[in-house]
Amino acid sequence: MRQIFGGINLRTVLSLIVVFSVGCASAGSNARLSSMIDVELETNTLKREEHIKLGRFSLSVVRGLARLAGEDFDDDESGIVKSLRSVEISTYSIEPPLVEGQDFPIGQVEKSLSTRGWTRVVTSHEDGGEVMLLTRAGHNGKIDGIFVLSADRNEVEMVQIEGPLDEAITDAIAEDSDFVKGLFGS
Repeated sequence: MRQIFGGINLRTVLSLIVVFSVGCASAGSNARLSSMIDVELETNTLKREEHIKLGRFSLSVVRGLARLAGEDFDDDESGIVKSLRSVEISTYSIEPPLVEGQDFPIGQVEKSLSTRGWTRVVTSHEDGGEVMLLTRAGHNGKIDGIFVLSADRNEVEMVQIEGPLDEAITDAIAEDSDFVKGLFGS
């Protein structure tokens, strides 16, 4: 096979182009949720600014590219990254921006997500915005997904990660004792 771009073959380059063009064109669950939010906002609309959804195959390509770039994962990181099924990130602007006293329909978002198995873990109201963290349990009862929604007057950001995440969360908390102290005021 003919080598191009510093030793990468043409088939690899074409495969990457196909993978990323297909992945970027698909609209995932964040798009469905944004449609529901659009209806709830009534006089405002959401305009999609950024969207990326990576499935298993796209995530494996990203891992491969990271290795090519010299990025090595340790055993724990490698296991977590390999077990992810999808990562979806979306950013929407609210047009026109919400006015003083106009609330973002975070309750409706939670209600919609709860019908699909998501449970709110925490909601934070700070600096004129709201952040909500939800998790979803898999068939084994362990955390199988995390959904974060952040909204203020001007924009909405959604991050959804799917895959077995119990161990990743436990390890992250164990490594950052200051985080745990902050949660419990110790």
